[in-house]
Amino acid sequence: MASRARREWAQRFRHWNRGARRERSEAQRMEKRATADELARVLCRELYEFTDGWPMEWRKPVGGARMHMAVEHAVEHGWLLVDDRDDSICLTEAGRRLARKALS
Repeated sequence: MASRARREWAQRFRHWNRGARRERSEAQRMEKRATADELARVLCRELYEFTDGWPMEWRKPVGGARMHMAVEHAVEHGWLLVDDRDDSICLTEAGRRLARKALS
């Protein structure tokens, strides 16, 4: 009888522990999204300043996984275009507006 109670308790504990992991991973995903948004905005501002605000000026981004994540985020929001041939990026009109707004 005691072993049955232990098994039931262990099953409940495992279920509770899995839920905690899901919450933690959701919080981590939210943090990554916030980080990606901040980095994407900084990337747009930097690219705007680097190109002197000229439209359709293509540049190659330098960075690792976080830079890639920021570029993807900016593309999803319509702030950047990516040239698949050489992975260079340029600001869209929406990206230029975002950068001008941030700089003013």
